[in-house]
Amino acid sequence: MGGSLAAACRKKFPKAYITGISRDTQALRFAKKKGWIHESYSKFGKGDRLFFRNTRPNPARFSNLVILCTPVETFPKYLTLLDKFFRPGTLVTDVGSVKGEILNWCAKRRFKNIQFVGAHPVAGSHLRGIKAARPDLYEQGFTFVVKAEKGDRLGNPSVPFFQVKKFWEKICPRVIETSADEHDKIVSAVSHLPHAAAVALILSISAKYLKYAGAGFFDTTRIAAGHPSIWLPIFLANRKNMIKDLKIFERTLTYFRSFLEKGQKRSLLKMLEGASTRRHKLS
Repeated sequence: MGGSLAAACRKKFPKAYITGISRDTQALRFAKKKGWIHESYSKFGKGDRLFFRNTRPNPARFSNLVILCTPVETFPKYLTLLDKFFRPGTLVTDVGSVKGEILNWCAKRRFKNIQFVGAHPVAGSHLRGIKAARPDLYEQGFTFVVKAEKGDRLGNPSVPFFQVKKFWEKICPRVIETSADEHDKIVSAVSHLPHAAAVALILSISAKYLKYAGAGFFDTTRIAAGHPSIWLPIFLANRKNMIKDLKIFERTLTYFRSFLEKGQKRSLLKMLEGASTRRHKLS
């Protein structure tokens, strides 16, 4: 996600100066070779410096916008570091797929320098790593930008929110304003639950039969190939919504199994027709 976003920013904002920060130095070298970033650093340092091969003042400290593209469980750590490192008024957004937990954490803190506005671009694939990055990735999806509800302690200022929204409108064809609560309910149903279902499905098949799997099986289980280090914290952070959705899914499977056991052709046909109709409407 980070590599594709750097490539997209280079394409959409050709005059922007882009700095990449990652522990993966090979990824940084690849992005620099591609021309997606101007400078690269492998870690935060002390005071107002970052260190990458040598010690020098870092112009990234004066960035107007910082985008977190790390696993969701790292956000508190990095937001704390960003608030110490960057100048007052720095905008920070992210690409994380769970919003409620981090915004609740933010609401309990008082940042001195950064202004955080949560976002979630719905794009990408199960492929991971800088070699899978491409500048048009975000053009195929849409982005949620989270606006604090009235009375919310986070109280996103209107100017930072609309600045972040404007940025994402340049990157994606469609931007949707939502609350953190509504966002997490939506992605649990249409993203996190399908991933859990794909995991359960592929683990339910005997290994000796997998060599006979066809295109349909590959399509259905593709997302199960997502990296565990990314998906584990997502599931845990959104577990309340996921548990509700999993119960609904389990109930639907129970009906399906019951109709098969009892040979209820009419009921089974009704389920199949309903599913087919819904799926065709998505096309």
